[in-house]
Amino acid sequence: MMKKLLLTLSLSLSVVPVYADELGPTEGADLPPARITPSKPVAAPVEAPPVEAAPAAPAVTAPAPRAMPVAEAAPAVRASDTGWFAGAGIGYSENRDYECTGCGAAIGSLDDSGFAYKLFGGYRLHRNFALSAGYMDLADTRAAGVGAAWNDRLKADGFYAAAHGILPVTDKIDVFATAGFLRWDQKVTFNGTSGSFDGTDLMYGLGAGYALNRTGAKLQLEWNRLTDVGTNDPALGHIDDYDLFTVNLVYQF
Repeated sequence: MMKKLLLTLSLSLSVVPVYADELGPTEGADLPPARITPSKPVAAPVEAPPVEAAPAAPAVTAPAPRAMPVAEAAPAVRASDTGWFAGAGIGYSENRDYECTGCGAAIGSLDDSGFAYKLFGGYRLHRNFALSAGYMDLADTRAAGVGAAWNDRLKADGFYAAAHGILPVTDKIDVFATAGFLRWDQKVTFNGTSGSFDGTDLMYGLGAGYALNRTGAKLQLEWNRLTDVGTNDPALGHIDDYDLFTVNLVYQF
C-alpha cells in the first residue's frame, strides 16, 4: 500500500514540471519579464501643403441699361460752298417801254408780256460768289394801231454771262444779286416787213433761294432787268427794257 502511494506521488511530481509552462502564473511566483515587441514606427502624417485659394474673379458689374438716345433733329441740308451747278427757270417777261417809232397812228392794242424761260449753269467759287452763263427766251410783244393801221411784232432772246453775289441768311435760305451782260437777238415784223438785229447790253437782278431737304437741289425766285434790247433802225427800230421773273430749280454738283 505504501509502495503504491509513493509510486503515485513520484509520478505526480514528475508530471507537474512538464505542464508548468502551460499553467498560468501562480500567485507570488517570479515570472520572467514580458517580452515587448517594439511596434513599427508609424510614419507621421504628411501634411499636404496648404492649397492657396484661387483668386476670386473680379466681380462683374452689369452695365447700367443705357437710356435710349433721344432722336436728334436731322441737320439742315446745306448746299456745298463751292461746285458746279445747273438749272432751269420758267416764268414770264414784260416789255416795259414799248414804243413804235414812226408808226403814225396811236397804239390801239398792246400785248407786252407772256411766258418766258431760261436755262443756265455755272460754278460757285465761294459761298459768297458765283459765275453763270445761260440762255433766255422772252415773251413776244404784239401791238396794233388804231383801226388796224399797222401791226408790229417783236421777238427777243439771247445768251448771257453774269456774276452773282450771294449772302447766306440761314443754312437753307440765301439771297443774291446779279450783274452781267445779255447778248440779245431781236426779230421785228412790221406790216409784213421783217428785220433781225443783235447787240450786247447790261442786265442785273435780285433773287432768293431755298435749299430742299436731302436732294442737293434749290428753289429760287429771281427777277432780272434786261436793258436796251433793240436798235434805233429808222424803219424797224425798237429799244426796249424787259423784266424777266422766273421760278428756278437749281442743282449743285
